Amino acid sequence: MADTIVITGASQGIGLAGARLLAERGKTVIGIARRPPPDGFPGDFRTADLSDEGETARVLAGILTDHAVDGIVNNLGYVGIFLLLVVARVIPPVPAETVIPLAGIGAAQGDFNLILIGLAGGVGSALGEFLWYLPSRHLGPERFRAFLRRHGRWIALRPDQVGKATDWFTRRGGLAVMICQPVPG
Repeated sequence: MADTIVITGASQGIGLAGARLLAERGKTVIGIARRPPPDGFPGDFRTADLSDEGETARVLAGILTDHAVDGIVNNLGYVGIFLLLVVARVIPPVPAETVIPLAGIGAAQGDFNLILIGLAGGVGSALGEFLWYLPSRHLGPERFRAFLRRHGRWIALRPDQVGKATDWFTRRGGLAVMICQPVPG
């Protein structure tokens, strides 16, 4: 049985592109937005203003009556791009490489501005990386490695990985960041 996914902000941009992609992969897609997409929607579509609590409750109750929902994707536009990249930098297994291509699809459709996508993504990525830098700088190398030995399994990071990365960066310098940052994995 296919998963049923509810997508908010599904009338354009990332929401609509994500809905089409999920539908192509055999998922049952339910879209919610203030107005329907002009070119149709690849599943069940509900019109609602989610800033209105009463309307939100009514629409969600209708969806839950008609479907067994397996997941919800809440689209936040540029704020969502920013937040997803912060999370992707803080929690290493979260793939940042999927966010920008979907935003690019939205830009190609005229729903987003490439400069604002770059700004939201760049600031989100930098903040996420800063959230790693700050505690490691505060703790110092030895205490940070001790923290990783105790808790690293929860964040998928081992002290030996940090040591290898530090040694590699020391040898190759800032050029490594410029070349390697856009490379997935």
